[in-house]
Amino acid sequence: MAFEADTTQDILRRVFDATRSTLVADIKAERNVTVTNATGTGAISLSYAPSAAFWLENVTLKFNTAPTTSENFVAKVNANDGAGYDTILVSTDPSATVATSIFWIPDRPILCESGDGVDITYTNTDVKTYGLRLVTRLA
Repeated sequence: MAFEADTTQDILRRVFDATRSTLVADIKAERNVTVTNATGTGAISLSYAPSAAFWLENVTLKFNTAPTTSENFVAKVNANDGAGYDTILVSTDPSATVATSIFWIPDRPILCESGDGVDITYTNTDVKTYGLRLVTRLA
């Protein structure tokens, strides 16, 4: 039985091929990013519910000026399994901190199953102009 030693070039080629495969997979995964925007001056009521599993990446909200009326900005998972599984992800009152920007990002993306959705609400009594962005990625 003959044993053939790997050359440095063979080792580097295998490392490069493995790294390239990982990078290509990561790039393909990033192409599944969906950005859902909403803007206006009325109440915020955004529902996102694709027909496939997805990763929840982040939520951002920008007001033209800080609201003064106490009311909560809420983002929650509307679970396919029913109300008993619905989960509030973030609930914050921007008037309490005179906030003009809210940025919520989980420690790690949240996997949502097919049939789940994300609901984002804010009453906006002060009629502030807002820009809302929800970033997701198909699983």
